[in-house]
Amino acid sequence: MPGYLLFLPFNPAGMAALIGIGTLSAMLLGRRNEIVTTGITTAVVMVVAALSPADAWRQPLLRLLDTIVGVTVGLTFAWTGSLFVRRWTGKFTEFEETDLVRKGATNV
Repeated sequence: MPGYLLFLPFNPAGMAALIGIGTLSAMLLGRRNEIVTTGITTAVVMVVAALSPADAWRQPLLRLLDTIVGVTVGLTFAWTGSLFVRRWTGKFTEFEETDLVRKGATNV
């Protein structure tokens, strides 16, 4: 996406093409559960780029930074929470592989 916005301005056809490319990419990578997220993220970035076209190329980079910060905060709180639960109950909150297989988890 950053490459697209560096060379071409926002337009509906470009947004549709990017959503299609993202969908195909997710399918080819075997990540069908992420197709909707990919489409929504692409649409948000493109609409924000349309609203402020002067700095449109920065929007994908800002969303990447948002994602990195969000994942870092989430992992930090999950780790901290696991430590507290472990201290109070004596059990670590991580799933064992047998738990995941028993529950029929996918995309693990």
